[in-house]
Formats: sequence, C-alpha cells, structure tokens
Amino acid sequence: MTTAITPFPLDVDSFLARAEERGAPLDARAAEAVLGLLVLGGARCRTGLPEPTEELAEELLHLLLPLYVSAAAEELPGFVTALASLADHTHEAGRLNAKRHAKLVARVHELAEGFGQAMTSPDRLTWPRLYGNLVRAAGVDDNDPQAVRDWLETFAALPYAERNAALGFVASSSANEPLSAAAYAQALCAERSNQARLLLTARLEAVTTTGAPAGAQEDWYDEQAGLLADRWTAAGLDALLRGPFAHLAPGGGDAPGRALLALVEAMAFQHVEMYGEELAPMPPAPLPASPQEQATLLRAAPLPQLLARAAADPQGADDRTRELALASGFLVRREPGGTPSAGPSAEAWRDGGPAELTGLGLNLFGALLAQLAEEDETAEQFDGEHLLTLYGLSERAGAAQSVARLAALNDMWFIPPGHESDPAPSVPATGAYELPAPQALSAVLGLPSLTESDRTDLIPGAARLARLMDRLEVLGVTQHLRRCPHPHPTRHLLAARRPPPGHRRRSRRCLPHS
Repeated sequence: MTTAITPFPLDVDSFLARAEERGAPLDARAAEAVLGLLVLGGARCRTGLPEPTEELAEELLHLLLPLYVSAAAEELPGFVTALASLADHTHEAGRLNAKRHAKLVARVHELAEGFGQAMTSPDRLTWPRLYGNLVRAAGVDDNDPQAVRDWLETFAALPYAERNAALGFVASSSANEPLSAAAYAQALCAERSNQARLLLTARLEAVTTTGAPAGAQEDWYDEQAGLLADRWTAAGLDALLRGPFAHLAPGGGDAPGRALLALVEAMAFQHVEMYGEELAPMPPAPLPASPQEQATLLRAAPLPQLLARAAADPQGADDRTRELALASGFLVRREPGGTPSAGPSAEAWRDGGPAELTGLGLNLFGALLAQLAEEDETAEQFDGEHLLTLYGLSERAGAAQSVARLAALNDMWFIPPGHESDPAPSVPATGAYELPAPQALSAVLGLPSLTESDRTDLIPGAARLARLMDRLEVLGVTQHLRRCPHPHPTRHLLAARRPPPGHRRRSRRCLPHS
C-alpha cells in the first residue's frame, strides 16, 4: 500500500523500501516530514521525489522542521539520516553527480548540529509543536485524534501554574530578568505560530496546482495546511487548538500577545529614536518595591476588573469593553463568529502570580493604546502618537505635568527652554476638561500675553489629550491631580536603569511637537 502525503503525490513507501534494501532503514515519520517539507520548499521532483540541494537542506533543517515538526531529542538523527538517504536516491537516479552528491551529504552533516539546537530551543517553539511534544512525551498515540483530544481535556483541567510549568512559561528567579519575560516568550511563541501557519498556507498555494475546488480555494488550502500540521505534530491538534482549546494556545488572529509585541516593538523604536542605539535606559520611575506590590497595584486598577466582569458575563458588557476584552484575551471566540467566552487572560487574572499579572498588564496596555488610536475622540494624528506622548511623560515620572503644556508642545507651540511652572490650580479635577484662563495659561507655558483666541486654538488638542489620560487612568497608567497627567508605576513596567554618567541624550528633533 502506497503512503502519500496529502496533498502531494509522493510515494513514501517505495522510498522507505529502497532504503531498507540498502540496509539503512529509515524512520517513516521523519522521512515523511523531510519529503513533504522539501516539496513545500520548492524542490524539483523529476524522480517522483523531491531533489535536495544545499540551500534546500539548510532551509529544511534550520527553518522548516523547527517550525512544523514535533520530535523528541533522540528522534532528531532520523531526520538527518532521511535527508542524506534522499541525497543518495537522487544520485542513484542520475539527477546528482558524484561530486555534488558528496558535497551535499557533507553539508547535511554540517547542518546537523544547528538542527539539533533549533529543534530543542524553547525560542523556536510554536504552539502545535509544543503541544505535539507534550502529547508524545505523555505516551499518547499521536495518530489517534480522540486520544489527543482526551489528553487536551485532561491538560486543560490542570491548575494554571502547573500548566504554565509544563509549557515552560514560568517566571525567572533571576533579579536581572524582567518580570514580564515569560509573558513575552509566550507572545513570541504565539506570533511564531501565526507566521508559521501563514507560510505553510502560502507555500501550499505555490506548489499545489490541482485539487483546490473552484470558489473555495482559501478554505481548501487552510484545511490542507491543518492536515499537514497534524501529520507532523498530533492528529486533530490543529482544529482543537484553533477551536475548543484555543484558550490553551493564545495569540491567534487578533488575540492576546500581539498587543504586547506591538507595544515592545514601538517602545524599542521610540527609545532608539530618542537615545540612539546605545543602551541608554529611561530614567528610573517610582517602581513598586516588590513584585507582590506590583501585582497589588494591577489588581487595584479598574480596567482589568471591568474586563474580568466581561469575561464572566460577555453579553452584559458593552461593545467597547467586549472588543477590548477580545483583543487582550479576557475573551476568546472558540470558533469564527462564535459566542465569546472566558479566555486565558481571565484565568491569569484569577490565578496568576506577579509575573503573569505583569505580562497581562503590559498586554492590556498595548491593546488599550491600539483601541484609543482608532476611536474618534482619541484618534492618533500619526502612528505611534500616544506612545510618544507617554514616552515623554515617563521622563518625568512621578511629577505632576500639565495637560496644557503637553497640548501646546503637541501643537508645535514654542515653549521657552527651561521654563518650569506648576500646573494651573484653576483646572477642575472632575468633569469635562477646561483649559485655564489666558493669564493662567501664560504662566503655565511661559508665554506672556496669551489671548482668548490663543486659548481657543489650543482647546481641541488639550481636550483630546485629557480624554486620552482619562482612558489610561482606568489601567493605572496615569493619575489625575487637578487634571495633571501623572504617570503611575504601572506605566513603568518597561522602565530600566538611569542613563550612565556622562551620557548625552540625543536631540528631540524626532518629536513632531519639538
């Protein structure tokens, strides 16, 4: 009976039989993965099997296998052997001369060390590979979809901390490791999984010319990608992790993780713009004294409390809250268009320790900024505007700062260098924001003789900034003291050490309002 790799017409059984005839039997699962992924890499198939090259061998061993295949460390030599055997087959079929054959086999063995490192590195895992590894390590029959589902149900019932430990996403005990490192690693795993799926589907479309039904190509390619993913991890796993067990593999689509990664990327970009590529961290912020105090502050913030209530009663939440809950993982849809239910962030909120809560806070911060950037009343005038504003606020963390002054800088008013003034006491602490009268505004900004017309010009920008601060206050990012945005410690989860002595800060020419 011929074993074919759907959707590729590859005769795997004949390849395995020829290897056995040569006295070098191959691991069937490893051989299937090598053949299928080489086809996806664009290998020629003039002999009925893919023809490896040095370039394809490197991509296979260092990129594709570490993206898609679950395997224990002791199984890894089988993949290298299968690839070398395929090189032998190609040579015997007359498609590879002796010199190139020898070079290819030598190159395959050179790549073996890096392959082993890639396959065992936690930094290269995807959700399907990770769960496939756990299924196989538990002794579950990875070809039995019901057995795989039963294992997932058992795993889902484990305590939150025990699951995190099994997955490898645990807080570091090192004082030099950021408290949010485990959450960041999980977000990277999720994004890596998303990108791997997109690449798999795109390569299927590129190499498959028949089989896709007219008018339903997208669904067909997605289905075939799922079948291949299951073949290389565990049967039925793809649909389970994208459906009823999506909460065990957060980060798909617009779910949690992406907001955290987007936030970190934007912060890194802004830091380089402000300080250059040297390691010049932001000035120290009034950080909590301990991780436990940080967790207490996060639990006291109104916004995650609101989203936790939305997770408990999705239908009782308003549209804006439900949208933010979905973006931050307090809610998930276990099938496209399905009814939202409690997601991984709700569980982290309920059962997580300081590290999990810190990651949740950062992810929620990123999701909130993304939502504010799109809403009419707080829409950004250019990409990254809100983060830029907060970055500037962070340089004076813990000190009262004037909304009027920030709005004037944003509107490109020239504020005299070195001018310092307390915010105007006349601004009401509650209700709609109001700029101070012209005389008080002149004192705050260091600009004498401002008129009512000048004040009127500044109102739209100041009102928009005040609305931004109002929305951020519910996460504890800012505090209002007479409408003075005052960055709260929650904001500084990404803050680091003071710049080294003698460090000269870059010009702020990159700021649109300078």
